[in-house]
Amino acid sequence: MIIPDHIKQLISGHLSGTLKPDEWSTLKVWVDESSVHKEYFNEIRNTWILAGKDAQNNKETEKNLVELASQISQYNRRGRRSFWTWQRVAASWIVIVIGSGALGWWTHQDHLTETQPAVSALTTIQARMGSQSTVDLPDGSRVWLNGGSQLSYDHAYDIHDREVQLTGEGCFEVAINPEKPFVVKAGNLSIKAYGTTFNVKAYPEDKVIITTLVKGKVTIVGKDENDKTFSYEMRPNENFTYKTERQTQKESQPSPVQEQTVAAREYVSDPVVIENNVKTELYTSWKDDLWVIEKQKLGVLSKDFERRYNVRIVFASENVTKYHFSGTIQRETIEQVMKILRRTIPLTYSFDRNLITIDEDPTLLKEFHSKNK
Repeated sequence: MIIPDHIKQLISGHLSGTLKPDEWSTLKVWVDESSVHKEYFNEIRNTWILAGKDAQNNKETEKNLVELASQISQYNRRGRRSFWTWQRVAASWIVIVIGSGALGWWTHQDHLTETQPAVSALTTIQARMGSQSTVDLPDGSRVWLNGGSQLSYDHAYDIHDREVQLTGEGCFEVAINPEKPFVVKAGNLSIKAYGTTFNVKAYPEDKVIITTLVKGKVTIVGKDENDKTFSYEMRPNENFTYKTERQTQKESQPSPVQEQTVAAREYVSDPVVIENNVKTELYTSWKDDLWVIEKQKLGVLSKDFERRYNVRIVFASENVTKYHFSGTIQRETIEQVMKILRRTIPLTYSFDRNLITIDEDPTLLKEFHSKNK
């Protein structure tokens, strides 16, 4: 089988973790074209994982591994060797390629102990502040990342399991695979899904992790206030909020809403708040052209603005943070957003590069009170 040079480059980029989302889309189209392509891709990726960390850091080895795949395929077809036989051949070849002074697979294996597991390379995708990213995972799952977020997964993803690590916010559309649950690690939580759509907001500075289930089934595993492991199965249109920091006894008293929710679901755990029948678009539309906001306090909403527009917002008056905003934002600039806010909130603002200072506007405040008498 003749492999085009640009496909070899894409495979090499995937193995080294430097492939861009649009490049991965191109590679995935080629892989899905035939079972032969898929077999070739899986063979070279398995060989890459087998090579160990040192081989993965060797740029020349990346190219040689791609060439090796065709030899492996031919070797398998001619001799019908077992899986482990060709892996040993590949491993020995890798040792030769790397050369003296570097650790090959055999050397790497000799140094492994139960307390010193093999190190696997990670693919990490970041959405910088003021940007959003879309990630197509090797199994066909898709992830949208909000500003200031990071998603990581092992190069062995979808070979034995499907696990990703999230810091920040991501919206997930998971490809169905009953044999391999899709797991999102966020803080102290493990969010497990088999094929579903859900949103996870897990910025460390927010001190909460919010999971919103749009459709399908999600199971969340974590620790309660007594550090005991709990497992909770979410339902569609449900919000699961996990507080990452312990609260005082006064703060931890359930609100009337929480009491109703607990009674309805017969579920109680101090760090957890469950909401039923939520409007899921309020938690997922940040990734769409039309961002829907409803009754959101400006003090909380300002954090979302900072991530979306790469700005810093400070409040000259604490009163302004308590006003609520409802509306839609359709790819407006931050300057346009501030003008929209002034239509319903009595505020004034000033810009100093990427710093926005917000204060109450006395004139608008009088009008606001007159309208709301």
